[in-house]
Amino acid sequence: STDKVDYFGINISSEQKSDYKFKIYYQDEYSRFLYKNSKNKNPLLEFLFKNDMISFLTVLHNENNDFNLYDARVGNRTNENMEKFFEYMDKNIKIFNKNKNEILKISKMKSTSKENHDYYSLYFMAYVNNILKCHWFNNTRKKHESNEYYLDFLNNLKIKEFCILSKVIKKIISVNKGRLLMEGIDYSENGPEKHKIYIRNSKNKRKLDGILRVISNPILKEKIKKISDWNNMHKNLYCDGFALCI
Repeated sequence: STDKVDYFGINISSEQKSDYKFKIYYQDEYSRFLYKNSKNKNPLLEFLFKNDMISFLTVLHNENNDFNLYDARVGNRTNENMEKFFEYMDKNIKIFNKNKNEILKISKMKSTSKENHDYYSLYFMAYVNNILKCHWFNNTRKKHESNEYYLDFLNNLKIKEFCILSKVIKKIISVNKGRLLMEGIDYSENGPEKHKIYIRNSKNKRKLDGILRVISNPILKEKIKKISDWNNMHKNLYCDGFALCI
């Protein structure tokens, strides 16, 4: 039922033969219900629940009818709690141990003025199918940091993928008037990493003009145009945001 859905997403690939991939993200209450009644318990989620560190849980439902995909918004992100969380992952998640220095460095990105919250930007976490998902929140609301601060921070990390993405994102923001929402990295034990930058869309949430005017790949451009046209036929839906990924 639609009252249980938080939002849905569409993955669009630049590969000609790759189909659109749809994902449904369920609201917190229903996601907790699904997880509680699931036979498969996730060790990372169990740790967060035990330490009262989940402020929002979303279950993802994809085209494979897979309900074992989770994203947890980490709550109570004090230094003490986060250091305990990092210690747990260091001992139990091999891929975190391998990328610990990079994860901690990005997590020190400014996202709050609260004291004793040095790792506050580490916002969403998941560990499923040997993939560790980390997402960092950008607080671009009034009286906080600017788009420019986060773009500079990403470039100063010297992570090649973020440097490439940030150049495109900067152009899109200048056209679309959106604001940065968060960055993500999927660390895989069995494959390449995936880097993402998310933008919250402009006031006109039906338009994808900013992407269409900046993206040069003709295959990707055509696919985005089809989604834009489809969205214009469904006035009850709006594009709250989007991400670029490599």
